[in-house]
Amino acid sequence: MSIDGNARWTRSDFARSETSVFANIALSWRLARNLALLGVYYENRTDTSQPLTVVSPIAQPIVFESFRDRGLFLTLRFDARAGQSTAPLGGRPATVQDE
Repeated sequence: MSIDGNARWTRSDFARSETSVFANIALSWRLARNLALLGVYYENRTDTSQPLTVVSPIAQPIVFESFRDRGLFLTLRFDARAGQSTAPLGGRPATVQDE
């Protein structure tokens, strides 16, 4: 079994302030020689705020927005070469180089 993951945090301050956090984690489990189960979970959060500015007396000003996104992917992977031999870098399959 192997575990991989990463995280990212960003912040920007222009006309509006934005903070974003993204993280994911991936698990890989080899069930058999040619069979593996992969799972990936991710989560993304973005918070945006801007100074209170009244543009129209009718419309409500947007001061703070928040976005959330997350997901889970499961993959069952089968690997087979079907009799194909591997090729050395820069060569043809099943070739032997003379020393």
